Amino acid sequence: MRPKSSLAYFTRLSPGVYYLPPFRHRAGPALPCAFHRPRPPPPSSASSTAPAVPTPAPPSTGGTPPLSPAPTSIPALATPATPTPRLVVLAMWMGAQPAHMDKYIEPYRRLFPSSPILVLRSSPGEWLVPWKKPDMGPAADVVRTLFPEIVGASQSQSQSRSPFQSQSQSNTSLDTETTTGRVAKNRPELVIQIWSNGGSASLARLRAALGTLPPFTLVLDSTPSQFSYRGTYTAFSLVAPPRWRWLRPLLHGLVAWFWLATFLRSRLDFRALRGKDKVKGNGKFGPLARLAASHNTAQMLALEARRVYIYSREDALIPYKDVEEHAAEARERGFSVRLEEFVGTAHVAHARKEGARYWQVVREAWEGRGVGVGEKEVEEVKEVEEVTEVEEAEEDESEVKGDVNEAR
Repeated sequence: MRPKSSLAYFTRLSPGVYYLPPFRHRAGPALPCAFHRPRPPPPSSASSTAPAVPTPAPPSTGGTPPLSPAPTSIPALATPATPTPRLVVLAMWMGAQPAHMDKYIEPYRRLFPSSPILVLRSSPGEWLVPWKKPDMGPAADVVRTLFPEIVGASQSQSQSRSPFQSQSQSNTSLDTETTTGRVAKNRPELVIQIWSNGGSASLARLRAALGTLPPFTLVLDSTPSQFSYRGTYTAFSLVAPPRWRWLRPLLHGLVAWFWLATFLRSRLDFRALRGKDKVKGNGKFGPLARLAASHNTAQMLALEARRVYIYSREDALIPYKDVEEHAAEARERGFSVRLEEFVGTAHVAHARKEGARYWQVVREAWEGRGVGVGEKEVEEVKEVEEVTEVEEAEEDESEVKGDVNEAR
């Protein structure tokens, strides 16, 4: 009997971390295979400095999840994309269910059939209980195994690092990352897609566990955002289990407490007293502000080839202005940015309504096509061209009038 979700074919490395090996192993380091749980290293290797990775096992004959026929309505998925990334990282939104994640896992398997996939899940407990942080160690081990060239740099930087570092903190480790990443920045072998603030936080924690990342392409779906009362309440109410729906009114008190705590902590500068950095300016404060800032650091710029933002004005959780402001800031700092605004689509549901366009955007982002020419930019260019044409017409008209007056 076929499992209801393709996630059943993944190896669960830790709570919230799942790994699917490639269909055909290529030359390179040994990789963990499906249906194989990680084993502790033998006593003789306990003193080894190499990262602990799941022990490889023979490929399973039935461990490859089957693919349904390719949808003819989505041309971008008809053929695999090129070149092939060494790894695909999918950081899901908070409370994402396996059936919903399949809507994205399956297309990625079509785009990159020979690439392994690492799925990072986010739970409400990570936000409600600060000390309940997911273990990103196994995810970091997979990345180090597939990208051994970053091991030296990552081990030297992974100590005492906050997942939500700001610009000033990240500059201290920029030189090492520049050496490992800037040369290969235009030839990324890692694809990362994050959904909502849950996926955004997972990426920040993965970076903290690794210390550095290989050169990568980034897709941001419905993220990032600043704190808002309505968006936070809606997010937690949507992921509340059905049997807990009667407790929803209590969420108002929880969200109000969260807002007050972050506001006071920002104004009273408690984090600064503890020697930690905070995000200042423009009225932005709290963990979401630090999280958004962590994606626009010089550290990210040194390793990121390009990025695309996918969003809509109808998103009830993520204000579109937050996304556009973050993209504008990234562009000012030198990032290669593309904005894709969808119309009439809900939170993390843009692919459901416009699948053909959505996956074409993802494919082009990886292949380096269409960067900086998203629909948002096209509209702005058209507006500039129209204004220019009007100004030129007015200038021509004034010149003609001047010639007529001189002739008189």
